[in-house]
Amino acid sequence: MACFGVGGALVMPALTSLMLDSVLAERAGTAAALLSTSRQMGGALRIAVFGALVASDFSCGMRESLLLAAALLGVNALGAAALLRRGEGASPAQDSSRRPSSDGAEGVGGSLGAWVRA
Repeated sequence: MACFGVGGALVMPALTSLMLDSVLAERAGTAAALLSTSRQMGGALRIAVFGALVASDFSCGMRESLLLAAALLGVNALGAAALLRRGEGASPAQDSSRRPSSDGAEGVGGSLGAWVRA
């Protein structure tokens, strides 16, 4: 559990920055709200599902919870790899309303924020 806490603390600022850098300036509020809402919903579902699994039989429920978490982590890793591959060939748009990227990751961020721009 400590790994999830430390990992989340290290990943979320970079993810937030990447997400906001990849959307148009007038959509930054929508992107931030969508990211925050998805984090809150994911946290609530995580507590409800894993709590229900552990409540019945602790050792069996803990094993099922950890297997489910590992499976979801694998699905997320595959999705991230697909987004990274898709974003490698993308060139940053020469749009003056885009926020300038401080780390040059617009090719990756462009694929992450593409659905917010629509």
